[in-house]
Amino acid sequence: MASLILQSCGINLLDRFEQESLVADLEASLRHFEMARSLSGPRDQLQPFSMYKYAVALLLRFKQNGDAADLDRAIAPLEEVLKTQPESHPLRPLVIKTLAEAHCSRSESSTNISNLDAAIQYTQQVLNICPPGDPELGVSYTRLATTLMRRFRVTSSVPDLDDALRLYRNVLEIRAPGHLERWTTLADLSKALRLRYSLLEDREDLHHAVVCEREAWDLSLSNQSNQTSKSQNRVTDSRTITLTAQFLDHHSVLIEADRKNRIGQLKEMIQDKTGMSVGEQGLFLQGRFPLDEWTIEQCIPITENIIYIVNITKPMHATPPENNVLLRTKLGSFSYSQGEKKVGEIADRPSRASQDEDVIPLVTPNVPRENAQSAFEMAIEMEEMGFPKEDIIHTVLEHIPLGGPRRPGSLYYPADTSRANFMRDGDYTELDASIAHYQQALELRPPSHPKRSFWLDNLANALLTRFHRAGDRMDLDSAIRHHQEALQLRPPEDPDRSSSLNNLAGAIRARFDQFRDRADLQAAIECFQEALELCPSGDLRRSAILDNLAAGMQTRFNLVGDRVSLDKATECYQEVLGLYPTSHPQRLRCLSSLANALLVRFQKAGNRADLDAAIRHHQEALQCRPPGHPSRSVSLNNLASAIQTRFDQVGDRADLHTIIEYFQEALELCPSGHPHRPISLNNLAKAMQTRSNQVGNLASLDTAIVCYQEALELSPPGHPRRSVSLNNLASAIKLRFDRVGDRIDLNTATKFYKEALELCPPGNPHRPARLNNLANALKTGFDLIGNLANLHTAITYYQEALELSPPGHFHRSTRLNNLATAMHARFGQGGDRADFDTAIEYYQEALKLYPPGHSERLYCLSNLANALSTRFDLDRDSASLDMAIRSHEDTLELRPPGHPDRPASLYNLGIALMIRRDQAGDAEDIERVVSLFEDACLHEHGSLELRCQTSLEWIGLALQSKHPSALRAFTAALELLDTFVTMSSSLGLQHIQFVNSKIGIRARTLASDAAAFALDEKQPQRAIELLEQGRGILLAQLVRHRTVLDDLRDASPALAAELMDLSSQLEHSVNQNRAPRMDQDTPESDVIGRHHKLSRQWTNAVSRIRLLSGFSTFLKPTPFDALSRAADKGPVILVNISKLRSDAIILRDGTEPEVVNLPDVGPIDILDICTCMAKALDQSDPRLRASGIDEVLRLLWELVVRFVVERLKELGLPGGSRIWWCPTSWLCLLPLHAAGIYRPKQPRLPDMFVSSYTPTLSALIRARSRPSSSVGRPSILAIGVPEPDGRDGADGILQFVGEELRRLLECVSDAELMKGQDATHDAVLEQLLTHSWVHLSCHGHQDIQQPFQSRFRLQDKPLHMQEIIRKNLPDADLAFLSACHTATGDRNTPDEGLHLAAAMQFAGFKGVVGTLWAMDDIDGPEVTETFYKYMYRNGGEAVNYEDGAKGVHEVSKALRKKKVPVDRWVNFIHIGA
Repeated sequence: MASLILQSCGINLLDRFEQESLVADLEASLRHFEMARSLSGPRDQLQPFSMYKYAVALLLRFKQNGDAADLDRAIAPLEEVLKTQPESHPLRPLVIKTLAEAHCSRSESSTNISNLDAAIQYTQQVLNICPPGDPELGVSYTRLATTLMRRFRVTSSVPDLDDALRLYRNVLEIRAPGHLERWTTLADLSKALRLRYSLLEDREDLHHAVVCEREAWDLSLSNQSNQTSKSQNRVTDSRTITLTAQFLDHHSVLIEADRKNRIGQLKEMIQDKTGMSVGEQGLFLQGRFPLDEWTIEQCIPITENIIYIVNITKPMHATPPENNVLLRTKLGSFSYSQGEKKVGEIADRPSRASQDEDVIPLVTPNVPRENAQSAFEMAIEMEEMGFPKEDIIHTVLEHIPLGGPRRPGSLYYPADTSRANFMRDGDYTELDASIAHYQQALELRPPSHPKRSFWLDNLANALLTRFHRAGDRMDLDSAIRHHQEALQLRPPEDPDRSSSLNNLAGAIRARFDQFRDRADLQAAIECFQEALELCPSGDLRRSAILDNLAAGMQTRFNLVGDRVSLDKATECYQEVLGLYPTSHPQRLRCLSSLANALLVRFQKAGNRADLDAAIRHHQEALQCRPPGHPSRSVSLNNLASAIQTRFDQVGDRADLHTIIEYFQEALELCPSGHPHRPISLNNLAKAMQTRSNQVGNLASLDTAIVCYQEALELSPPGHPRRSVSLNNLASAIKLRFDRVGDRIDLNTATKFYKEALELCPPGNPHRPARLNNLANALKTGFDLIGNLANLHTAITYYQEALELSPPGHFHRSTRLNNLATAMHARFGQGGDRADFDTAIEYYQEALKLYPPGHSERLYCLSNLANALSTRFDLDRDSASLDMAIRSHEDTLELRPPGHPDRPASLYNLGIALMIRRDQAGDAEDIERVVSLFEDACLHEHGSLELRCQTSLEWIGLALQSKHPSALRAFTAALELLDTFVTMSSSLGLQHIQFVNSKIGIRARTLASDAAAFALDEKQPQRAIELLEQGRGILLAQLVRHRTVLDDLRDASPALAAELMDLSSQLEHSVNQNRAPRMDQDTPESDVIGRHHKLSRQWTNAVSRIRLLSGFSTFLKPTPFDALSRAADKGPVILVNISKLRSDAIILRDGTEPEVVNLPDVGPIDILDICTCMAKALDQSDPRLRASGIDEVLRLLWELVVRFVVERLKELGLPGGSRIWWCPTSWLCLLPLHAAGIYRPKQPRLPDMFVSSYTPTLSALIRARSRPSSSVGRPSILAIGVPEPDGRDGADGILQFVGEELRRLLECVSDAELMKGQDATHDAVLEQLLTHSWVHLSCHGHQDIQQPFQSRFRLQDKPLHMQEIIRKNLPDADLAFLSACHTATGDRNTPDEGLHLAAAMQFAGFKGVVGTLWAMDDIDGPEVTETFYKYMYRNGGEAVNYEDGAKGVHEVSKALRKKKVPVDRWVNFIHIGA
């Protein structure tokens, strides 16, 4: 992780260097990269993009100082990246281009053929990947042509020269007339043509060369007169001088034939150009007429003019460029060739150059040494002769006496040479020597000397260079002092004062960047401002100073938020942009800077013109960075962010679509390891989250969460943006919880919010936002489960956030609204009127702060309306209620259909109208409320929890007012409940939704109440459908995922395959063992997101299947006609207990359901019986336990079973027949099969019928629908675990397991036995696949809190219920679970049938024998022997699993006959077919 942070910092520093050209940033960037490389371990290696940027940094430093070692070090990582990245990787084009540039640079100083070959190879690759019209195409052609020319000089291979000429011509086509660089291409082409002419003597080449030269000179003069920057002027003049020297080189080959004619033309042209300066005339004439056409007298003024041009093109630090020396030498050679006697005349003539003693007049190598004018001339002469520079420096210093007047000037050459050596080799001794020479020269220039400022500037620049390299504060301060002194020596009228101000400002700005002293920033700005005043409009230096001033003003605004600074920065950027033509290399950077400044100003002032201008400038910047440009992702992000700001204001969805497209492209351009990837991830995530908010699209929200997660992974602990990444991810996950209601999302979001807050201690500017967000999550937790501690903590955080948001703060309104909501909720819990009054006060203040149209205003208005409704309840103030209704109506109008918050507005308005209806009894209000509630329930988007709550309110209103919509309300509620529960990503979490959520608690009796209402409406078939739809929801979803698709495969094999794949993935997803824990280390939001995505895909596939002919009801709630098949082999009795009414519904084959009213029993009665049962089982005294259970059995008989038995007898059901019980609610926990009065001659159900159970009708139908695998004798697996390893402390040794298995083997000799050490977890699971019957004798545990963690204790580790559910056992028939609590239902969700026996049935066993409570170990052998003797009563022939219920019935009879206590024989039940 440390390596990743270092890499990211290195890349960011490099980016800033490329923007601001601060050498300190470049050096710091390289240090970070090298520190990252020094870390060991495979996970700490530089990422590919970081390796690329490291190489770029080395190349930039090479360009700064010419150190060949940097060049070599840059090439190695680039080649490594190229080897490791695939052809399609977006990084490869950048690497190839950079490699080409590096090899070309290395080939410039080397004649090594391998270097040249490599440079050519990579440059050719660059051309291969450059698309037509690429702005870099001309540069690449030129680079390849130049390198081919170098190789030609080494190998003399004419094809290289021909290829170079072809490439130069290609460049010329690209750089059409008007292109800034056309003249340089013409010069290159002419040089190559002359070279080929010298070899092949083709006069056509010479003719074309002359034509190119003439056009080049015309263009160079035109460019020179149109320059907008002094630095550009120096570059152009330098290249002009080089071109002049080139022409002088070739003067001997010019065509002589038309010489006289052209001299005549010259005289006319001179007369036409009298308005030119002398220098312009000289260059103009030289461009058209080579020097060999002139007499020496004619050459002298031209030579003087060219020398003048040489001198005025000196760089600002007064170092004569190498090209000046070259031109001086060429002119000197020419003049001497025309006549030695005239040279003196040239030297004696007065010129502008001779006015400065530090600028050397013309001299030639043929002139005797005593005629040399300065030490610099001597150095040039020795350099031409090939002397080493060390010898030259020694000779120069020896030649000029210490006290001589030329001594200071003589120090310039060694000082400049040492500095150049340092820049090339990085040798600090050279830099120190350079500074020493500058200091010595400065000491020889007293304060009054006119050239002292020159040496002060040079010394200051050298010291600043050393500071950037070594970081010594003393060097920086000394540089500033020297620049200050130089400035003092240049009064306001001095033409160089603006340059001194700019130099000084740059040094002070460097000190600010290093030490962040705001006084330095202010001083730098003041210097830039004065420099700007000295450079009026039209001054070539103005653009650079404006640029610097704008950057300073922008920085000051960022620090202090000074609007004036922002306006000034914007003004400067706008002027600079006007000075930069379209092709100017700095225009792109200026566009981005101006656009960003305008965007910030819009955010502060809200001027739409600023926003529109920012978008236009970012669009132009993006056009300048076409596909393939290395910085295209930056422009994409900038433009998308600007458009997103417009979207936030206007809400145009076309803008949102564009935003997402741009952010997606930007992310694709930032592969793994790219420093901008976290920013691109966050940007895309924010846009996707916005789209989700707009259209309620969960897929977009899941995508946002995935992006935020990756961004967080790229911000490990210690990263400066980790708090932001945590907050972003938490907000998206919290939003998904609001939509879906998955508790693990809320817990995960809360955990991330807490960590984000911990990273923002008091004083951190982000702390108020972090406090607010964490408080929101805690408040939501309270809303979900009513935890008052969460609410109190939330209020504390809200209050601190509000204190940190004083009046005028941008977010004060939101924080007032949030605190008011929490205090309103606390009032609802504790009844403190002060909380309520404060809440209304805060709502009203917040509402005043929200401008009309603000998105948050609706929430505040809705909250205030709810509070006003509450105040009506308190004070009976009808005005408050009317105001609340009007507010809700206003809110609803602003949330059209499709808006994700529309259901909330519908619900709130409905509740307010219900309150008014209760007061006035207006029937119109009832109809309107029903319509509002129904619309909210049917709305496709919005909070599922809220829609469930609305459906329950709708049911309550319809029942109370006897409204005909009640059955529709029940139907909608059951559908929403199924979705609400099953949207959680695991079975454990779905169970928690039932147990802990307010919706789950209120909906526990929903199915029973729906059926009761249907029975009231004389619709027994509909009652059965509703019971089936609303019970067993958790396992029913898994059944949907295992649906047999034979018919579908015939109709659409592709859809069948798709649904099977999705069902398999979903079943695996919900079967994961996850529970919401606040301290979990690994966030599971990625798993949740995948689950939601699979759910949506599954729903979409089912919708498409229902469009097929004959599949319109595919996987819809099972209709009565199908459910009635459950009674094919005997009556099924559904016992429905509801507060509305209680009934038994007898379902028989082929007849209308029989409804048997149970007049004397309701939910409270059944709950009382359950309590009585629990107390009885807790009794240690066997007599008290038996007495309590007898009472339970009596109550069941008198309140429920006797009515059913009477009707069965009336229907003619023979005694001893099988019946199936399908109880509801808490009746599922009670032994209906044993109901009766256990006194002599009293009725008892076991004496009349053989009972089985089924949790749902569908479960019984599924059990019968699977064909039995047993033909003749079944394959039985007998498992015994008397003493599991690592058993729970409460587990004892099961002493009778061995005897139990022995008796089983006596009955079934061919049973396969797994006992003790053999009965391991994995072995048992494997054997279950190959046996049709299983007998399991071991410890069983029912987990009350987490039913899916109920388990069998095997030898090595437990076998959990959730693992059993995952299995699909196609050959299974019968399971006998000789263990405790295997059929004990969950008291919190009894209708779900969550126990081990149900899990075995779900896995595939058609019939299961289980226990309702703890089993006595001593009963195992007797029960087993009795059961299997009955099953194998025919000697093992025609053994049928369907006899299992009668086998259990025989067990009960046998134990009763032996006077076994009632609790021990009632315990055993049969479930299934």
